[in-house]
Amino acid sequence: PYPPATAPQPHPPAAQQPQWGQAPTWNQPPQWSQPPQSGQAPQWSQPQPWEQTGSPAPEYGSAPGQAPPAWSGPPPEWGTSPETPKRSLAAKVWPKVAGGLSVIVAVCAFGLVKAGLGGFLASDDGKHKAYPTASHPDGIAATSTATAAAGGPFAGTPAANYPEGTAGITLPKAVASGGFTAKQVRDALADVKKALVAGRLDSQMLVKRNPDPFLKLFAPDARSDMRKDFSTDDFSVYATQFAPGAKPAKETPRVKGRISYRTTKVEGIPALEVTTNFVWVYPFQVSSGDGIVVVHDELVWQVLHPSKVQASLRGLWLSKGQSYASNIDCDQYNKGLIAPGKPEFGIGPDTEDPDSMFDPDRSLDISTNC
Repeated sequence: PYPPATAPQPHPPAAQQPQWGQAPTWNQPPQWSQPPQSGQAPQWSQPQPWEQTGSPAPEYGSAPGQAPPAWSGPPPEWGTSPETPKRSLAAKVWPKVAGGLSVIVAVCAFGLVKAGLGGFLASDDGKHKAYPTASHPDGIAATSTATAAAGGPFAGTPAANYPEGTAGITLPKAVASGGFTAKQVRDALADVKKALVAGRLDSQMLVKRNPDPFLKLFAPDARSDMRKDFSTDDFSVYATQFAPGAKPAKETPRVKGRISYRTTKVEGIPALEVTTNFVWVYPFQVSSGDGIVVVHDELVWQVLHPSKVQASLRGLWLSKGQSYASNIDCDQYNKGLIAPGKPEFGIGPDTEDPDSMFDPDRSLDISTNC
């Protein structure tokens, strides 16, 4: 039986299957004794093979006696290729708490960023559909304001005009709050910026893979446990190291995002909580393909009031974090290292629009394909 008002098309022999990108060309038109009427199957002039044996008619798209095509799901439309390139994506979280600050374990449990709707990506029909974006945390905030000239490996990407390196890290205005003086707030924000630069932009971390300058910015009691992260891949949530053999381009990475802060209390101790959310776009030298790697992180830093704690607890603490990376080599990223992704192909459009990965407001809760 055929669907109502639909006449089946004859099937080409196996040697004459249509090529992708071309409409099928049938060898012979159908031979029926009478043209089919709407809603009726055609009456063939010669019995068909399945009618002689009493077996069921083959499914549309396969010749009699042959297995159906080995695609999954409905076949692609003629004139389109079944293979669409996609970027590799992976996400990580950092829920750990340094052992020396066990008094604040209760407030450092990791929590996902609240997602809403606000950004857009292109759908299959050319229209735009919403993608999840993260809500901004409470507090005093500042976003990247500088711009850079488009060109080089960033041309044609959303990062084309993003600020270069440290110019993309804008600190909010420091005001006295919650027992912290304006100077204490200013100093704490400056320390956070130093840590961002040391973790994501400094060649000691990126190329030499040396975490010491970064770790020295933290409270003494925080350093030993954080150092252990660098023996695993956990550090990649908050720091970047290039994989051996990855060749960074001469251009400075592009950076865009925001910093916000508020005062709170940790186990009754006044604390300054700083939330940073940045997209880091790294250019690499590649022989062909896309040499741009995108890393997006949201990190929560804490500074306890220096007059309320002992010296070993004074300084930066990293409370929690979440990040994803796009267009990366999955094998290297599973080691915590960054390198441009190898070409990947899949049937049908990718579920994650590459341009949305450049948006600092995009939710960090993504579907990975690494």
